[in-house]
Amino acid sequence: MPAWQALFGLREFKFPEVMRTSVLPALELDPDERTEELHLALRSEDVLAAICQLSGPTPNPASPLPYERLGPNRALFNLCRLPVPCRINGAGPVEWVPAYRSYLGPGWIGGASVTLILDTLRAAGLAMNGAELPVLVEPVELQGLLDRYQGLDDGPPLAADAEDEVAIDEDEESPLDADERNRWLRFLTWIGVNRVLRPVHFHDAEDRGSGWLSTRGLTRPTGWAFRDLGDLWTAFQARVTERVVGLDPHRDNAWYFYRLHDIEHLWWLLTAAESDGTGCVAGALYRHLALNWPQLAPFSQAEVALVALDKSPGMRSPRRAYDDERHPAGDDLWVTRLKGRRSCPTTQGPVQPARTWLPSAEADRRFGRTRSGRDAGDLLPLLDAGPAADEIPRAFAHLLGIRSTLTPTTFELTDALALCQRLAQMYLARAEAGTLTEADLRQVIRPAYREMFELLSGASADAADDPPLKHAPLLVTSGGGRYRFRSGHEVLMAERAGLREVLGVGPDVWTFILEGEPAVRRPLQSLFGAGILGEALEWHPELGERALDDASMTTFRAGLGEVAPYLLARLRIIRADERLAEQDARRLRWFIGHVEPVTDLEVTATLDGVAIAVETGRRAFVRPGTINPHAVIQWASTRGHPAPQSKRLSRSR
Repeated sequence: MPAWQALFGLREFKFPEVMRTSVLPALELDPDERTEELHLALRSEDVLAAICQLSGPTPNPASPLPYERLGPNRALFNLCRLPVPCRINGAGPVEWVPAYRSYLGPGWIGGASVTLILDTLRAAGLAMNGAELPVLVEPVELQGLLDRYQGLDDGPPLAADAEDEVAIDEDEESPLDADERNRWLRFLTWIGVNRVLRPVHFHDAEDRGSGWLSTRGLTRPTGWAFRDLGDLWTAFQARVTERVVGLDPHRDNAWYFYRLHDIEHLWWLLTAAESDGTGCVAGALYRHLALNWPQLAPFSQAEVALVALDKSPGMRSPRRAYDDERHPAGDDLWVTRLKGRRSCPTTQGPVQPARTWLPSAEADRRFGRTRSGRDAGDLLPLLDAGPAADEIPRAFAHLLGIRSTLTPTTFELTDALALCQRLAQMYLARAEAGTLTEADLRQVIRPAYREMFELLSGASADAADDPPLKHAPLLVTSGGGRYRFRSGHEVLMAERAGLREVLGVGPDVWTFILEGEPAVRRPLQSLFGAGILGEALEWHPELGERALDDASMTTFRAGLGEVAPYLLARLRIIRADERLAEQDARRLRWFIGHVEPVTDLEVTATLDGVAIAVETGRRAFVRPGTINPHAVIQWASTRGHPAPQSKRLSRSR
């Protein structure tokens, strides 16, 4: 070949050489009059088809040209500015737009197209922020343009046993795909036509002077997509800086951002999603990004370059960072943006990814076991990705931090707060109207609270701080079918079932609807700041005279001692734990040694210093402890032997 080139001036056909000679000059950012004419000539479907045909096997959709400025296809980078025929937002007359700014429509990629988001915005009546998304013309409008080159690709048919043989005249420049539509799709995605909302590098295809060397010290890039980031940039920069300090603690290198992307139109689409209470816009946005995850995955991680201080990367040609200078820096900017917004479509509307759960059998087991027609999604914000959700890759959900496993380890205090608020949202009106039913309590509310406290079993709070869930609304009752929601720190819990009736407290005392459940007590106190009914009430006894003289008291206590073993045996059946049995025996001995029968007994009660109504008359009062202990009973009669009274007492116990 060198001899032929020298003798006849022939050159071997190579696609990059042809582009450098005939096309790329027209795509420079500073065109002269001649290149302007060339650029106008490129606005032709026939020219586009010719370039597609000439590209042969060169196109590689896995390495789109808009991101090859510093990559191995740098020589063809400017080809991403090649104009392609589009319609703005998928409608109207054809306009020629640089390939890297355009998007594939539904005719090319079906429901994964960005037009699904546009259609959802229109249906919701939401403004599009003046956005103009150039959507490539449909495949039918390019159909047949490559047919004229059909004869160039076809060779004589091979025998079945010779299909794997390499012929001497085989054309290694022929396209890989025989199907016209696939050839177009391969070529167009390679030159930059986007399947998904476009990741914009800070040195975009037509940006000037905003390369990675301009970010020394991890300063904000000057590219157009990074100008108005506000607090998002401050937090992102701080996180990356913390990570880089770990890589270079002694600051032996100059720090640069090397790969960093935001997604075109993402900020206003997120605003629209958050304002759409139906979740339709959030659903369309999520589906679009998730279905196109294979295209987004290479842009999910930011990258920094750490260059030794004695090196001059600006003197390199091209100005690339070496492989050993490049380091991953965590989530890319667009991922950080998504994680910080209510971007996930859930069964409860748009929710932040970190507060969202993937549907699971465990979620159904814990919160979906009701006969009320409600499911787990009514109580938990479960991801609602729309029809055929199982076909959507879960890798995108995991990137955003959407949780898949519901356990005490993954269930957080913020989830408990959200669950309490959700129950209040669902049942507040009924509670205030007095229409809350026993079925609501039995089938939904009590089971939900029980599951919540089980999931909080491992949670703890600093005793020196306020309880973290002190303002979470909890359902309380004052008896008689009366219910309301109160903040956690205003709630009292009855430590035993039926304690309200035993104590005789009236309707001015409100207690949590779960009673006598030991697993609830600790988190209810430490996390919600709730009180315990028996501990919060202050009792004030007014005592009459002693009912028995010393001799009668001796007989009375002896009688109690005789029945004590029977009482303890009965308690042992109910409370088999050895520790509790010892506690019961100790308390009974104390009672026998301290109880005093009196002629009259009247007991009043206060809660937080305010008197409350006590509906049941008290015939006994016990206050153990070391300060002013009491154990008194009202004696029915001062005549006769005291034994019958002690027997009645034993039976009542």
